[in-house]
Amino acid sequence: MLLAIALLQMIAFGLLTFFVRSAQSIVIVHYNVYFGVDIVGEWAQVFMVPLVTFVFVIVNVFLAQWFYSQKERIASYVLLLTSLLISLGSVVACSGIALINY
Repeated sequence: MLLAIALLQMIAFGLLTFFVRSAQSIVIVHYNVYFGVDIVGEWAQVFMVPLVTFVFVIVNVFLAQWFYSQKERIASYVLLLTSLLISLGSVVACSGIALINY
């Protein structure tokens, strides 16, 4: 699971690095189907999604390691599965941001 989480995190950062150029002054940070473009900002602000996801994943991995050492294996598996799902959601969100700004 840790390998899949790391791969998904790299994909999320890679998508935004490849498709969102630093030369663009204003980029779309959030798009809503009902209202259209909600939030616009500088190019560096699009990296907040994978960065916050990375922080959650790091906290979950440390907690999972601690629970695993305390013989609470199910709790550690649930935390790792949650990290995997959060990373997958981050890839989907970053794909949307990259697609809308391409």
